[in-house]
Amino acid sequence: MLRSLCVLAIPALAITISAPAHANHKVTESFKINSQGANASFFGADNCSAVSVAIFYSATMSRVNNTNNTPFPTTFVEIDYQNICTGDAFFMNGTTDQQQATIRGDIGAATLSAQVPVSTLDGSVRTTVTVSLSWKATGALNVFKEKVMSNGGGVRFKQVTDNTNRPAEATGTVAAMLPLTTPTGVRNTFTNLVFGPSVDAIIAKNLFGQVTVTRTFPN
Repeated sequence: MLRSLCVLAIPALAITISAPAHANHKVTESFKINSQGANASFFGADNCSAVSVAIFYSATMSRVNNTNNTPFPTTFVEIDYQNICTGDAFFMNGTTDQQQATIRGDIGAATLSAQVPVSTLDGSVRTTVTVSLSWKATGALNVFKEKVMSNGGGVRFKQVTDNTNRPAEATGTVAAMLPLTTPTGVRNTFTNLVFGPSVDAIIAKNLFGQVTVTRTFPN
């Protein structure tokens, strides 16, 4: 079974402020993160085999105290392949930061092309998954905005969150060479892992907002 995963993961935030030498001095520290991503899940089956595929792409830019930090965008692939006729069974996953991806400004469409190395949990099976997918929005924007503020004890806290996403349909190809059982033995076989449109998909951006902490140090 595929694990439930989010499009993007929220980095841990820890702000440590040292008291300055001057009294009544204000120190403001801020953390801001802009993110965009797309994910899709696929499922297909015939008389013998069933396969589930999950694709997650995310790109993140954080800004801490006016300093940018932009990690590499990442593509994650998870595959669950079962064949009751031959007994073949593979659960594999893997990531890459080498991909070509686009997300339209209104998050109405997205594309992803990547070669993703994957392996079973014990490393006994390794292969490369070729991903070539296009997303097209199928519904209106879902927007969530929230502002939280507090002020007390010489500390002023402000958090702004702006989440925007759209439901979508993903189509394309996901394929890999798999060591499948054949009448003449186990052979590496080119296998299409996607049999139709996604069963669920989403395009998202601006998933996280901004945290600002202002502290006034007493005399």
